[in-house]
Amino acid sequence: MHSTLLVSLLGQCLLFGILLIGYATAQLVEPGQVTPVTGVSSSIGVIDGVIEMFSFVQSHFPTTEKKASTLRVAVGINVDAVSHTSGGDAPDVRLYNEEGALLGKNTQAGDIGGGSYKDIIVSQEDKQQPTYALLTGNKDAVCIAYLSQVWPDGQPYAWTGTWGRECGVPWYYSGIVLEGKVTDCTWLDKDNSVTDVTAFQVHFPEFNEQGGPHHNDKPGTEYYCDNTPVLNFYHNEDPIGPFRWAGNKSPAPAKRRSVQPPRNGTSSAVFANHLTRSNHTAHSATKLCESDSARGPDLVSFAEGKFCDMETRTVLPLCDTVDGKAQECFDTAAQDVRVVKVVAKRSVAVLASRKSYTKVRSWF
Repeated sequence: MHSTLLVSLLGQCLLFGILLIGYATAQLVEPGQVTPVTGVSSSIGVIDGVIEMFSFVQSHFPTTEKKASTLRVAVGINVDAVSHTSGGDAPDVRLYNEEGALLGKNTQAGDIGGGSYKDIIVSQEDKQQPTYALLTGNKDAVCIAYLSQVWPDGQPYAWTGTWGRECGVPWYYSGIVLEGKVTDCTWLDKDNSVTDVTAFQVHFPEFNEQGGPHHNDKPGTEYYCDNTPVLNFYHNEDPIGPFRWAGNKSPAPAKRRSVQPPRNGTSSAVFANHLTRSNHTAHSATKLCESDSARGPDLVSFAEGKFCDMETRTVLPLCDTVDGKAQECFDTAAQDVRVVKVVAKRSVAVLASRKSYTKVRSWF
């Protein structure tokens, strides 16, 4: 009898504990809000032409509302807080279901500070899954490091800005880190001051580690860059809707195109007097200068010991590494490009100074 009573009491305590945990958990979420699925979600990205998985933890995702989806737009760290930075106007966001029907839009999201993010809420009349997202640029360009989206049912999806570089559209280093991996960012603009990419679409399920690609007609990164329903960059246009899969076929196979310079000729005028200093091994001055699609400030890479002049696409050594004959180099102390000659041990003669900076950002 005593054992029966003890089992009964234990059962009641267990039930009470479960109810208490459920109540406490419910208090963490405001009425009408939906939180993303807990744990780690992986997004298919790319680093130096190789497919890589980027981990997104719960803090990388926004909360959303029961009759809405929320898209987080994270942008690269800015060089200057006033103008022409990687922070700028938030893009217009339109969401579509798998059949291409518009579910909702938000064209009044405001601006985004460099190195920050904006959670853009898109109201939906129903709870259909917004598998396609179409982002359209506004007046001030932004360099998008990643997108993370939570559907009305709480499912989380994500995309990284590394794809712009891989697919040959204007990009720059972002300074944003995702669980130890440094991301690039993809430029989005309206007036072609930095890039001619005015809009792009993402089919989120195909960037999910568990979900895609949905079709296997092309290997590796080509699948993502060459199929318009998966990822498509629009140039100098304002699209009215996304490309969708037509059975197993892409409706208009994308072709990698030559990158068009901004209307001002090069982006160097936009970023005049701007310098990025970085100690990240992923931030190569050589690779930045060698990329025809790179847009942004000059870069000094301390990890590489090199400097990239984005105006001339010239890679220079750091002045403290030169020896002997006169040569052009970057002086890390003076923060300028100069011609120097080593005239004696530890003695440097400055023959000319060609370029200096007033806006400097350091990533260490």
